[in-house]
Amino acid sequence: MNQYSRATQEQLESNDGSARWLLGILIAVGVFFLVALVAGVTSLLSLQRTVPATQLVYSIQRSDSQPEFVTSEQMEVPLRRRMGELFGIGLEVNAVDDEQIEIILPTRDPTQIKIAKDLLVSAGVLRFLPIANPTRHASVFELVQQTTNAPTPQRDVQDQNGDVVGRWVTVGVEAEVTPSDQIAPLKVELNSPFVRNSRTGEVISLPEQILGQDSEGKIAQWIASQGIESIDVLAVVDRSQAVGGQDLSFAGATFDETGMPAVAFVFTDAGSKRMAALTTSNSPVGNRRTQLGVILDDQLLTAPNILSTIQREARITGNFTQSEVDSMVQILKAGQLPAKLNPTPVAESQTTMSYSLLDSFMQ
Repeated sequence: MNQYSRATQEQLESNDGSARWLLGILIAVGVFFLVALVAGVTSLLSLQRTVPATQLVYSIQRSDSQPEFVTSEQMEVPLRRRMGELFGIGLEVNAVDDEQIEIILPTRDPTQIKIAKDLLVSAGVLRFLPIANPTRHASVFELVQQTTNAPTPQRDVQDQNGDVVGRWVTVGVEAEVTPSDQIAPLKVELNSPFVRNSRTGEVISLPEQILGQDSEGKIAQWIASQGIESIDVLAVVDRSQAVGGQDLSFAGATFDETGMPAVAFVFTDAGSKRMAALTTSNSPVGNRRTQLGVILDDQLLTAPNILSTIQREARITGNFTQSEVDSMVQILKAGQLPAKLNPTPVAESQTTMSYSLLDSFMQ
């Protein structure tokens, strides 16, 4: 019996040794294949790809009103965040010195380069401001009238205490001229007759008959006949109802009721309260309506009439192209830049660039 037990025990030990040996072999084989796999993937990721590219160098725009000195190094991360979704792998953003920043785009396509330039020179400052009308905002117009003898292109309108109560914003024009239009129409309708020459700051009174519905083409024709290149319209600034890009929790591309590209956005809780206060205080009184200006970098994008209280969700609609909407969405999602770049690059050249998939993961 004891001899049988010893034989059984020896057999078990022999089997256990064989199992351990087999397990060791399997582990060794597994480690070998794992190392080979990692080496292969690393080699694949490290493969360099050379592509045609465009080098742009911009300088930071400086002004006396700038609250703090921003270096180009501080612009690197915000610009990568803004440009990364559209240009992704291969995009390079590098500080040249304190004043200049280099952007290398992995493309030479003119359309792509134009989109990039639009994204680069936009500071991304979004504001929602009511467009002033003489009846509801008479006090702001009185302040403007006091400066008509000494016109200035300065945008802010200040009261006696030095507080900003108004801001002149530039009315954009359509990028393309239709066959029926001799001159590119404005992007928005205007109800207020008070505008100013963007270049000189001279206040102008528009003829009443060209205001209101379908005024975009009429006003464009009139200002061209006066030798004026562009006009600004007055918006009202109320700090207690200030709503801007920082109040958005979501922005995305969508379409309006006619199928035209538009921007959809959702406000934060705090932004919803301020937008409700702004639109409620400017709600219609009889036939008198106030336009809500949607302003990006002091450019009036659209100005719909305020018909009811706006709270959580809204849309920016207008005669936008899909490319314009995509750019706006990217700017709003990436947020405001710490400083603005000068509109024209100091250098632009064609080049080539090499990058690997591994570089993209490390960006």
